Amino acid sequence: MQAIRSNMLGAGISNNKVKYSRLAADDDGYIDLQFKKSPPKVPYKAIALAIFLFLIGSLLIIFGLFFCQEPYRSSIQTAPFLSSS
Repeated sequence: MQAIRSNMLGAGISNNKVKYSRLAADDDGYIDLQFKKSPPKVPYKAIALAIFLFLIGSLLIIFGLFFCQEPYRSSIQTAPFLSSS
């Protein structure tokens, strides 16, 4: 036991700065706050990121549909030499 204590003091761990106080005889060591549940935290950053990614994805789908769609052609052709068909 002495060897362990001298090694601890040699390593710079000194127990003279630690202040202890005795517990009351009827104290069981528990406090009420350690059993109190905190309200759940709302992940605002994750919700904002999900909404942002949803909007970007929706816009990309809409733009993709515009690129895949054939150009609008009028059924009345006034100048047939201007049309590509």
